[in-house]
Amino acid sequence: MKIYGNVVAPENAGYGFVEYENGKITAVEIVEDVRSEADWILPGFIDVHLHGMFDGEASAEKVHLMAQHEPSTGVVRFCPASASEPHENISAFIRRVRELVENPMPGCALIHGSHLEGPFLEYVHRGGMNENYIRKPDPEETAEWLEEGGGTVKIMTIAPELPDADKVIAKLIENGVIASAGHSAMNIEELQHFVEIGGRGICHLYDAHDGREVYNCVVQPSAADAILMDDRLFVELILDGVHVPEMLVRLSIRTAGAKRIIGITDSLLGAGDPYGEYPMLDAGRSFHFKDGVFRLVEDDDVIVGSALTMNVVFYNLCNKFGCNPVESAWMTSGNAARYLGIDSFTGSLQKGLNADIAVLGSDMLTVKKTILNGDVIYGN
Repeated sequence: MKIYGNVVAPENAGYGFVEYENGKITAVEIVEDVRSEADWILPGFIDVHLHGMFDGEASAEKVHLMAQHEPSTGVVRFCPASASEPHENISAFIRRVRELVENPMPGCALIHGSHLEGPFLEYVHRGGMNENYIRKPDPEETAEWLEEGGGTVKIMTIAPELPDADKVIAKLIENGVIASAGHSAMNIEELQHFVEIGGRGICHLYDAHDGREVYNCVVQPSAADAILMDDRLFVELILDGVHVPEMLVRLSIRTAGAKRIIGITDSLLGAGDPYGEYPMLDAGRSFHFKDGVFRLVEDDDVIVGSALTMNVVFYNLCNKFGCNPVESAWMTSGNAARYLGIDSFTGSLQKGLNADIAVLGSDMLTVKKTILNGDVIYGN
């Protein structure tokens, strides 16, 4: 099978074709410059941080709906993210994700594993998290979740400066789980310690992180500055232009480089069709879409998540944040694959890798086809 269009390869882009057979890419050819009227052939998107979309959400009851809907946005693999919730809710979510990882649903995007965003977060930096479920790091609670996940818990976001955070991080690393720092008041020294003991990720930089301080009229470097300069870290950014202002997005990409930034949606139930009022995962609160993001109904000043989908992330990178298609493909697929340790078989258009492909229209936005392991899972 051959697909013709503007092919986005790992290092260049232009008009040509991708050929695949038996689920593997057999040829990638670029024969001329980009054609403005042609479709865009990209590596299928990978989202490592989202809480919901359309009528699906990261709960035991509805996470399967996320897998059903993701192909319509060009996503082939994703990590649904829980929030800070009661222990039993997180346990049920982990068990359900494990079922879906071990028994994938045909015609759906693949769930790579769960991302636990909390509950071991810094209270002041909780953002939209329910304050009733923020708690101190607990190695025993963590061990229980890891056992229930059976290897399918892939990422945990934790505030590294909290008491016993080191013990939790050690347990995560011991079990092959990525330790991600977020919702945190960590300073530069605490960040450096986090990286030295094995931390590898930063949860949505600038959102629920401290900025720069000023002493005696002198601006001081912040943990965010150190994050951008540390090549050992992958950095999530929510790329809707609201969570992170355009100038900071451009600064982050210029400083960290396009091969360390991971574009995420951090989307909630209702993303993709956001006009309505929706219940929060943590129960008792609701949110709605206002001024480009989801906000608490009871307090519009509190942003709780985005209405993004990954095709919009790619579009924004190319059309709002000044990136070229090659850079944008790294930030919507290749870097996430490297972060998760699956880049040996997915995340880029290269001969021998899985035929995981997203085809967008010439507008760089409309999803025309999504292909997973050579099978069309959307747009057939």
